[in-house]
Amino acid sequence: MSAGWTTPNDIAARVRRRWDDGSLLRAYANGDRFDPIEVPLRGPKPSQVGDDLAAAREWVAALDAGRRDDSRYTLQWQSIGGRQIGRNRLPIRAVVSMDQAWALLGVTTLVRRFDELLVLAQQHPQVRKWIVDNPHRALALAHEMPQLIAAYTWLDAHRNSNRYLREISAPGVDTKFAERHRPVLAAMLGVSSTASGFLAGLGLKCKPGLVRLRPAPSLASRLRSPSWRCVPRSWRSSRCNHAQR
Repeated sequence: MSAGWTTPNDIAARVRRRWDDGSLLRAYANGDRFDPIEVPLRGPKPSQVGDDLAAAREWVAALDAGRRDDSRYTLQWQSIGGRQIGRNRLPIRAVVSMDQAWALLGVTTLVRRFDELLVLAQQHPQVRKWIVDNPHRALALAHEMPQLIAAYTWLDAHRNSNRYLREISAPGVDTKFAERHRPVLAAMLGVSSTASGFLAGLGLKCKPGLVRLRPAPSLASRLRSPSWRCVPRSWRSSRCNHAQR
């Protein structure tokens, strides 16, 4: 069989590009009209069929076996030949429907998992939108999606509450979880993913920063600690204002 002729693996590779860029899952989630993927086949020319009929038959047999009774793709055929070699039917195109694409790529289990994520997010339009826009990232986070939705729900309900992030009380969620998944939560909530922008966008309190002060030498012995001491910025500000008054 010629190295330039299309194989079942070539058909799968063409379809996989649509899987890898997320367009197949997005179309599936949105219920978009799906135009079957058509893959033109490179095969033997009439002259090559006459020169090596066995190779041509081997190529046809491989493509025919690869379709697995049309569960993976469907072949379109064309008759070629004439008086010298007789009439022969050769496949000229592979056509792949959405269901066939899942079988061809071996991703049926992942599609079922994606369905489960869509069901989880059905009460939260912004979460569902993020899942549809980022299907492969969502699948990678599938086991944590219940906690992500719980965190999203709590944060969305506590916008402009002036509370600290550490007060989050969503089931299975703590501060470390929220910080670790801040980029995802920020995208769902429509705020900046930077640490400060995330809190500011949600109207949450920032943890007070610390400044380093060096007390006067005469006070160092009374403090019984190193001469450098960290205090909250807000404390320093209030003390300074009090001193000025």
